[in-house]
Amino acid sequence: MATSQLPEMLFADEKTKNDADVNRVSVPADRLSTATGEAITQHLEASGAAPQGWDAERLNSAVSLVGDSLYTVACGARGSGGIEYGRKFYADKYAHLGGQLVNAGVGEAARAEIGQLLADRARQAGELGRTAAWREQRWKAKVESVMADRNDSRAQRQAAAGRAPHTGRARAPRAERTAGQAHAQAQAQAQAQARSRAIAGRRQTDPSTRR
Repeated sequence: MATSQLPEMLFADEKTKNDADVNRVSVPADRLSTATGEAITQHLEASGAAPQGWDAERLNSAVSLVGDSLYTVACGARGSGGIEYGRKFYADKYAHLGGQLVNAGVGEAARAEIGQLLADRARQAGELGRTAAWREQRWKAKVESVMADRNDSRAQRQAAAGRAPHTGRARAPRAERTAGQAHAQAQAQAQAQARSRAIAGRRQTDPSTRR
């Protein structure tokens, strides 16, 4: 293998590791989201609340959305604006669920139990999210380093050949920004695909979705 090919090979290797990291983060995030939705449903059944029609659909949707928001937080809100965005997303869906619980006639005691459950699950999601964000930053730094090394190598080869180093250090920041944009897009796509597969799997095993 030519030495000039090494940066590209390193980049490919780090991209593979990053894809594995996305899956590694998505799996526990989806488990947390799914378990939370199931636990809320159990609390609702135990409370005796039995909303019908649109009330039931709105409540089920609110439970699903708060589960999705926990998934986003647990994944480090990759490609969505970062941890602060994830926290705001969760807070909005949590408040929405609270309103739907009141509209459905769920008692105060059951609402308090659900609130405590969500507080515990939100802490777990936050811990997972911080780890995911740390991994994302490490991968991004590695990609930028490989891109800078590749640009330096090109500049050196051009200088040795007597040409101006048009793609040397002067263009490294632009290349790094491009790498960062590609990274964010790849993260968002990988996370969306992982989430879609998880949701599809839950629907196949959920009796309520069968006709």
